[in-house]
Amino acid sequence: STVYAPYLKGGPCLIGSQGVQFKNATWKGNSVGPAKEIFGNVVSCGEGVYTTEIQMGGAEDERAKRFDMEGTVLITMGEDETSRTGAFEIEMLAEPDKELGIGMFATPYGKARNSEDSPWNLFAVQTIRWTIAGGKSMLTAGVGFRKYALTEPVSLDMEMGVFHKLCMESDGKKLRCILDGAYIMEIELPHYDAMQTVALENEDEVLIKIVNIAEEDTVTISLDCEVEQEYQVGMITGQPTDCNTMDNPEVVREHWMTKTGADVTFDYVVPACSVQVIALKKKK
Repeated sequence: STVYAPYLKGGPCLIGSQGVQFKNATWKGNSVGPAKEIFGNVVSCGEGVYTTEIQMGGAEDERAKRFDMEGTVLITMGEDETSRTGAFEIEMLAEPDKELGIGMFATPYGKARNSEDSPWNLFAVQTIRWTIAGGKSMLTAGVGFRKYALTEPVSLDMEMGVFHKLCMESDGKKLRCILDGAYIMEIELPHYDAMQTVALENEDEVLIKIVNIAEEDTVTISLDCEVEQEYQVGMITGQPTDCNTMDNPEVVREHWMTKTGADVTFDYVVPACSVQVIALKKKK
């Protein structure tokens, strides 16, 4: 099976030029407003229209240069921190000198480095970002100097001086970008094979190594030699959030066990979130 990157979760955000005007922002059909003003803030222009701005000076100037974020805002919309699916819709005013930018999966990847830090910072919030500027549409991952392209640019012709409706939606597997009801581009979200295996052998035994990053599964092991029914398994398993501490250093540790039922072809149950080495003795 396939596992889609579990770190991609959370709600939408604004991530484009400061000074962009917007209105009618919704997430999953419900109105949303600014929540975490990581870089920049939102001010009302009246009549349901808002704009973004940055209060520059001192530390903010240095932070903007450090992250290659000069003139760019990063503001989360709404309080959702867990979703992998949903649609973010917003109307934004197109202007020749502005980059329109929205993002999804705006949740910190990790915890704060110490008690005085917030996890909502430019290091930890690395969204998937859709930007439109200079007649080009782009999808990138990351923020500031850490961003990288996910697609080739797509050319588009956008009328200036009017509001356009941007929609960014994900079903947990693919992410699509829609402008004024017209499909523009899409990507498949980062994903991995749930299981990886490798087999080694010498004169006396066959060693099979299995890593499973998903749920419990059953695999069929097929050999080209006869082996003893009894075999050894060394395994490390646990929940993805399990952690060893100084007080409890063996929450995650290796276990060795003896099993039976090996054959030229046999089924083996692979536990969830596990690494194991299966040692099979060859028949003489």
